[in-house]
Amino acid sequence: MQFIRSFDNDLIKAKQGRFTRNDCSKLWRDTRYQYMHDVLIELMKKFLLVYEIEQTGNLIAPQMLPRDTPQYSWHDSNNSLMQFRYDLFMPKGILWQFIVMMYRYIPNHDWVWRNGVILVREGTEVEIRENLSDRRIYLRFSGTSIAEFRAIICDRLDETSQSYHNLEYSKMIPCPCSECKSSSEPNFFNFLKVKKLREKAKRNPKISHTIQCIESGENIPLYLLLEGFERPHIPDKPLGDNREIKPESNKPLKIIRIFLASSSELKDDREQFEIFINRTNKEYTKDSIFLELILWEDFIDAMSATRLQDEYNNAIAGCDIFVSLFHTKVGKYTEEEFSKAYETFKSNDKPLIYTYFKDEPVNMSQITPDIMTLLNFRQKLSILGHYYTNYADINNLQYKFGAQLNKVLPGLVEE
Repeated sequence: MQFIRSFDNDLIKAKQGRFTRNDCSKLWRDTRYQYMHDVLIELMKKFLLVYEIEQTGNLIAPQMLPRDTPQYSWHDSNNSLMQFRYDLFMPKGILWQFIVMMYRYIPNHDWVWRNGVILVREGTEVEIRENLSDRRIYLRFSGTSIAEFRAIICDRLDETSQSYHNLEYSKMIPCPCSECKSSSEPNFFNFLKVKKLREKAKRNPKISHTIQCIESGENIPLYLLLEGFERPHIPDKPLGDNREIKPESNKPLKIIRIFLASSSELKDDREQFEIFINRTNKEYTKDSIFLELILWEDFIDAMSATRLQDEYNNAIAGCDIFVSLFHTKVGKYTEEEFSKAYETFKSNDKPLIYTYFKDEPVNMSQITPDIMTLLNFRQKLSILGHYYTNYADINNLQYKFGAQLNKVLPGLVEE
């Protein structure tokens, strides 16, 4: 294709990955492409070959950038590290595609090079480096919202890596114990296994909220591994302590459990809702309140004596707040989760139930027979006398649910 062959052109090569639309016009002089310049550039963007800096209109092709690492400032204190380790093979292009996907987070476009980039979001920065010979991508975070930004970055790296058929890799986090943090070769934990262990510990009080380092024997709080230095109430205390981490104040930590249910079509809204809860926790933890968001993605996908859906339903029964999101359909499991929450509320006055319908224009192609599940569910809510709310977009949802949180939290905390 013409736009792929462009990268073999001497003019573009001389630009070392930074060129303009005018450069493309000089390259595509053939009359066949006379009216296709904008289309070809958009195709390069679509195939994640280049991104465009809106302010200048300049185009950046990460795969053609110099290998030299640029000069940039970095805060070395309170860094949180992570690695993507590829098992047998790491194809070229993962980082380049990722950079194009995430270019809006690049604060200075001089801080991107062929095997690395610096990204910044709301005061949190991440240095990302690729080493093909080691088959690894190294991440180093610094800032106040590490957990939120890491979730976004991991999701995009997962999306890029999984676009390669049967590519196997692991997400690893280094041990922060007294011995490992000063070692050039610290012990590493599998990020997903630690995350599953934490979810298991939440459901079973007999399971420890720590994991032992095989090098030092110290017990590491799962909070510290999963959330880096993001939580404002993490004190400097011995890592060998098996107890849950307490807030800085003398008040006991009050955990408010929120279950979020929705269909897969609202995946983006679910992710943004999780980020919203993490951000909200920064304020509430000052008052010894922690919002624990429970998502079906966090449950262990393993064989059990019961249906996995039964485990979700048990989690719902122990929640303080149940939130469900709908758009063009209602899945049978989401409806079952709502029914479980409603049944529990009628018996125990908990959980408080909030139901939101996304009021967004729908293309005709999106309308399927599944729309009847939505209409039938609305009718069911009317019969139950349950009030629901419409929301326009994720910002509107955050505003409406945030207002409800402010109203109900005082009562939940006093219980």
